Amino acid sequence: MSITNNENVGQSGERIARHLLQQALGSNVPAVHPDRGLDSLLEFISPAPGRNRLYVGVQIKTGFSFVEERDHQWKIKIKRQKFERWKRAGVPVLFVWVHPTLVNSAYWHLVTRDTSRDYFFISKRRLVTPTTRYDLAMKLEEWEVPAQSQPAELLIPPLSSGLRPVAKLLYRDFQNQPPPTNPLLGPVRFSWHGWRHMTSQRRPGRDIFHSLQLLPVLRTALEAPLPHPVLRRIDCPTVGAWVFDTRLVTFRLHLEIKNRSEARIECTVRETIKYHRDWMSRPSAAVSRSAVFESIYEKAKKWPQA
Repeated sequence: MSITNNENVGQSGERIARHLLQQALGSNVPAVHPDRGLDSLLEFISPAPGRNRLYVGVQIKTGFSFVEERDHQWKIKIKRQKFERWKRAGVPVLFVWVHPTLVNSAYWHLVTRDTSRDYFFISKRRLVTPTTRYDLAMKLEEWEVPAQSQPAELLIPPLSSGLRPVAKLLYRDFQNQPPPTNPLLGPVRFSWHGWRHMTSQRRPGRDIFHSLQLLPVLRTALEAPLPHPVLRRIDCPTVGAWVFDTRLVTFRLHLEIKNRSEARIECTVRETIKYHRDWMSRPSAAVSRSAVFESIYEKAKKWPQA
């Protein structure tokens, strides 16, 4: 679906965006929602295991007058008064910009109270696709992190053995047990890819040692409802009729350690969203997600505020 010269650009862009969102989120985009200056108020089911209902405002714009093209981004140009009104909307606002000449190409950004109008950019990779529902859930799901009941214990090898053999046996036990269920990503499998990543010769020996010491707390870290994960896309190949959108999702937590100071832990999971490359014309094609443990390590530097 593209915008023709015989159609009103704004109305055509809205139709395209609504159709894309309906297919990507599995939810109808309601008609105009005049309150708070939004085009609509959208409800959809989270793909997280809890299947919560999530709500987001929708604002759709079309045409090059709203953007300034950069190398890998679109700089969005919105009047300050309107932008501030979105920030006060009471719900996060899904801003969707429809490209007027590329077929079925709509880019999105979530506007919250902390979003800066002066640094309002959208990556050219952030198209509305079946992965959008997963990305929005990552930003909208909220949990209360439970208090730690008792200090965690690190992996301490016996005097007759080094750390690596004991850690490898523990990691193999993880593979033979039911996978832990992350409240956002679902079951997280353990493969030898994670082991090779942690023990890679490219990592300093001190970092390898610390990662292996943290293995006893790994399942607990993956099962905790950790807020504000950091997402980084790494690859999006098409194999046959299927697209594999692969990303690294990093959770951060503070952990009380027995007989030592508190640790700041980063736990990373490799997430892959699989969907049909012709997903717009194949709404019945299954969209699936898989999550595999990537790494755990102690962060030495102070984290930026989320």
